[in-house]
Amino acid sequence: MTKGRQARANADLTAALQSFGEADAIMHVPTTGLELAKTLRDMGRLVEAADALERVEALPPSANEPEVFANARRAAKDMKLELDSRIPSLRVTCSPSDASGTRVTVDGKPVDPSHAAAGLRVDPGRHVTTAERNGAVQQRVVQLAESGSADVAFDFGSKDDALPRPTRSNKTTTSSYVMYGLTGLAVAGVGTGVGLFLWSNHRASSLDERCAPHCGAQQVTDLRIGYVAANVTTAIGVASGLAALTLYFVRPVPTASKRDASRSLGLSAGPGPDVTVHGTF
Repeated sequence: MTKGRQARANADLTAALQSFGEADAIMHVPTTGLELAKTLRDMGRLVEAADALERVEALPPSANEPEVFANARRAAKDMKLELDSRIPSLRVTCSPSDASGTRVTVDGKPVDPSHAAAGLRVDPGRHVTTAERNGAVQQRVVQLAESGSADVAFDFGSKDDALPRPTRSNKTTTSSYVMYGLTGLAVAGVGTGVGLFLWSNHRASSLDERCAPHCGAQQVTDLRIGYVAANVTTAIGVASGLAALTLYFVRPVPTASKRDASRSLGLSAGPGPDVTVHGTF
């Protein structure tokens, strides 16, 4: 208990939780349970804190127990009332209402669909709810504030859950190959042009140092050919890039299935400060 209080005073709630948990496992008395619940509450784990307080309230009082135990019981009762008013509620429903064959998880943990439909106590924050039935999977994400509530609904009544994947036409594939080829040509052309231009500049500087202004005609011709080649390859690269960009915007788009077209993401505000993020995929 002393180690737990020291850790909590130093804002090390993880160490405090471990110490109080070990003390409560040994003593299992109102004081150890109360300290455990306080630490869980300070960590934002309100549901676990409320469960710890319920265990404190369930401990049978003894006739000669210390006054500190009685004080801990009263403090646990008051804290439990406070937490009950702060803990959010999440209600998950699936339609058709027949829950057979439906698997529901909240934050990756399986829950009983009937219990989820009645309402679950969850901690404040972000929660990911997933429902699966007959191979079809739907997911919802909600953000809950303290004292908030949210209703999450899954609808498996549609028969469009197993539509085939969209097929890509030969025309679309050919356009993609042409676009990739033009992109490669653009990169190669611009890169080669820049390289030739730098090489020609280097050669021009060398001629200036060695023979200017009496350099041979062949040397001057070779230098001019280098600059012309640099301009031509750069122009080809730029033209290929523009063609690839144009093809990207005008190429045929594969037809999406009805299921793909139904993908969506949205926000909805509740009666209180809650905001629900919902989506389908």
